[in-house]
Amino acid sequence: MPFSCALIDSALTQPILKGAVAPASGLDLTFTTATVDDNSRAMIAGKYDIAEMSMATYVQARARGLDLLALPVFMGRRFLQPCVAFAKNSTIGSPRGMSNDDLQLQAAEGFGMEARWRYYASLLDG
Repeated sequence: MPFSCALIDSALTQPILKGAVAPASGLDLTFTTATVDDNSRAMIAGKYDIAEMSMATYVQARARGLDLLALPVFMGRRFLQPCVAFAKNSTIGSPRGMSNDDLQLQAAEGFGMEARWRYYASLLDG
């Protein structure tokens, strides 16, 4: 039986996308790659049978009655803030020293990113 599957192209999915890890015998999978946002929208629209998508989008879709099944597989789970950088002329000495005016995050980074950053910053400062 053929299935369409959309994954995010990353180090964690490369073995699947390049064929190093093969589907079970008799399973006909066609792979596509896209961003998590594109995958999430396409999955909700019924474009794919299987897709790596945002957990927040999945929960919202289920709350609105969409018949989706989640598998507990996290292909992209990672620490989203791998480093902290300050301008050379900055007066900020540590992440805790940042005010709301100092913190700039792209909207694409997702819901709750500022709150998570504040939490991680507090951990970095001990």
